Amino acid sequence: MFKKLGLFIFACAMGSSYAFADNCEVSCERRMERCEASSTPRAICHNEYGRCMRRCTR
Repeated sequence: MFKKLGLFIFACAMGSSYAFADNCEVSCERRMERCEASSTPRAICHNEYGRCMRRCTR
């Protein structure tokens, strides 16, 4: 019984982490679009996007 409960909780946690990662990537893309729409230099926007994506994959 406890093994099944533990496995269920583990599966829920893994599913939510993948969902968070997907939302995180979308958030990074939106931030990138806003950055490029402003007068910020494109290189800075790409650097920030890279940092954001690295944070998502941790």
